[in-house]
Amino acid sequence: MSLRTAWRWLARARKDQTEPAYRRGGFLLDDTLWARLEELDGNVSELHRQLSQAGDDSVLPGPLPSLATMHRAVREQRRAGRVLQSTRPGKGHVDPDRYDRALAELVFVRPPGAPRRLDR
Repeated sequence: MSLRTAWRWLARARKDQTEPAYRRGGFLLDDTLWARLEELDGNVSELHRQLSQAGDDSVLPGPLPSLATMHRAVREQRRAGRVLQSTRPGKGHVDPDRYDRALAELVFVRPPGAPRRLDR
């Protein structure tokens, strides 16, 4: 990042403009689209498909952006702190209770004749 960008961010923070700044003219999902995306468990492709099928009846103020643009907008908004309240756990999610149970059930048995410590 350039020094000028850092100064510009500091100036915005001093003016209490702490909401994330997006590209000029970039696509953003408003609260209505974000709620629909949550209903679809975060499936951006399905949201795009539904919006393209709606045509002129769509809730979008302008033309339908490309699927890649919608994916980028969701990714940027999630990085900025917006959360998808999905019913399914995210990718790589580990239930802590399940993990603790697995550790509790794990038993290390020393084979007969093996040394007590492995570093010997």
